[in-house]
Amino acid sequence: MNERATDSGTAALALLSWSGPVTGWAPTVQSLRRAALPVRMLVEPAAVATAEELYGGVGVEVVAASPAEALNAAVAQGWRSVLVVTSPVVLPPDPLGPALALLADDIRVATVSFLTNHGGHLSFPRRNHPDGIVLNGHDEASLTRALRDVPADAGVPLLVPGGSAVLVSAAVVRAFGGLDPACPRVDTALIDLALRCARRGLRNLLDASTFVVRPMQHGDVTEPHRDDEQRAWLHARHHLFPEAFDEDVRDERTPLADALALRRAHVMGLRVMLEASCLGPHEMGTQVATLAQVAALARHPRVREVVVATPGGVVPDYARATLDLPGVTVVALDGLSVTDATGLDVLHRPYQPDGPLPIEEWRAAARRIVLTVQDLVAYDNGHYHLNAWWWSRYRRAMRDAVGGSDAVVTISHDVARAVRAAGLPVAPHAVCVIENGTDHLRRADAVPVPPAELDGEAAGDPFLLVLGATYAHKNRDLAVRAWQLLREKHPDLRLVLAGFVVPLGGTRDEEVLALLGDDEAPTFLPDVTTAERDWLLEHAEVVLYPTSGEGFGLVPFEAAVFGTPTVFVGFGPLAELLPHVPVVAGDWSPQSIADAVDALVSDPSVGRAQVAAVESDGARLTWERFADELVDLYFDALARPATWSRPAGEDQ
Repeated sequence: MNERATDSGTAALALLSWSGPVTGWAPTVQSLRRAALPVRMLVEPAAVATAEELYGGVGVEVVAASPAEALNAAVAQGWRSVLVVTSPVVLPPDPLGPALALLADDIRVATVSFLTNHGGHLSFPRRNHPDGIVLNGHDEASLTRALRDVPADAGVPLLVPGGSAVLVSAAVVRAFGGLDPACPRVDTALIDLALRCARRGLRNLLDASTFVVRPMQHGDVTEPHRDDEQRAWLHARHHLFPEAFDEDVRDERTPLADALALRRAHVMGLRVMLEASCLGPHEMGTQVATLAQVAALARHPRVREVVVATPGGVVPDYARATLDLPGVTVVALDGLSVTDATGLDVLHRPYQPDGPLPIEEWRAAARRIVLTVQDLVAYDNGHYHLNAWWWSRYRRAMRDAVGGSDAVVTISHDVARAVRAAGLPVAPHAVCVIENGTDHLRRADAVPVPPAELDGEAAGDPFLLVLGATYAHKNRDLAVRAWQLLREKHPDLRLVLAGFVVPLGGTRDEEVLALLGDDEAPTFLPDVTTAERDWLLEHAEVVLYPTSGEGFGLVPFEAAVFGTPTVFVGFGPLAELLPHVPVVAGDWSPQSIADAVDALVSDPSVGRAQVAAVESDGARLTWERFADELVDLYFDALARPATWSRPAGEDQ
């Protein structure tokens, strides 16, 4: 046999032990020689001459010895670890680098296994689904390169080793004995050794950064984990086996299940579901933003599929172009229940809940749950709810959804601060600020047309525009009072208020009260069409946006598309996202708003500078950037344990 391993400077010896024909070892020997690993082949006495003839010339040592004897001899000779190969495999370049590092980092590590195409619970890409074919487009080298690009620890805890190549620490063999010579099979003996070491508090790991190909062989035997005779032999010596192993390989909550899912997503691309119950018959801001996210994710190179769940699987006309994109699949929602999708990496609700969410049910379909919180306006303001019970229900649903999610997206830093200030149950590392894109804002294909109320002679009069519903935080009544002050200096300036009247918490009464005794009234419009909205934005002198509660604040960006300046108070997300605009209202008083409008109306160059600043500040807010940051968040969530445990179940 070889001299001591310390003399050669090599940390590992490859020990080949297989009952099949010796010709089947050729791919294994070739890959081991490429990796510069010394090889010792164990054969029956009758096969020694054939093996030496085939492999002796390339430096393979052929030995007629049992695996137990050979392992003990290798350890006695000073090898620090031994790679025990129980059937022909093909190893990648540098197959043992990470595995040897795991042994060196912790003397308690007894065995290290590897991912493989055919290795039971270590089969990749589908755990518990061994396959004779390697993942399409890959071999052992390319798949190992891809796995080693995953920014996660290589070492994953295992109950028992698996696969056809297992690295054994010489330290544990010296201390606790090697392979049991009475064991009927060498792969079963490796499991027995690992369980004996585990009983002593030692560890068995998977090197999840290395992929070993096991070619299909005629007469392949069943893995010991699934062979009744081998299971019985192991059970007689380890009372927890195989019941504990069977439970472990089915459980989706284990570090092994998480590790394989993370690497599958990195190698194959993410499968993401967007819960899009908002995609009903009407297109408003939430619908526009959701579809923009779908399109951005569908184009992302690290996303394999975007599954969009709509009510009943119906695709509204306004959503058809987006939901027909390559890589987008539409499935049906029954209420909020997902029934037609499994095996998802992430299920993301891209807007906040308005009631309880079936988080536990969603976890049966997806490994991680992500929630977007757009603002806490309705959470903080009970006036938007029918009574205290409904407000409490809304707040409880928000707390439960945030607490049950693995990551929370906020669309501005101001919202992230509000989430923390409200004490919502989410860990700081799980909150990620990802501002929405604004580059979807453009003139519609339809020719802008004035609303009927402004058609004719009135269409040429200068006007201010307030765009938005009558929610109290939109402060439309303050816009009315500011307009009344402005008319002293600009008597021809009209006011148009466009937006639906909300049933609760609105300012419709305050708007009318402000007009009592005034001979001139604004033009009140219900919700307008896209073509009418574009006409209003294009022809307004200034857009008034006196809001005091926003998560993002899209209106200034919408108006800038048409070259129209916007007046707003510089608070929260508006100050955060638009820090360079030259004119902001000092506060929400009608006089402050009126003064800011006057500055823009009186000097067109100031208005142009206002628009230019919005365009400049918004240039970075692209949906491509949004998707990049969101995909990073998805992978980060997959790399951390789930917030809530998933029900045990078969791997998907």
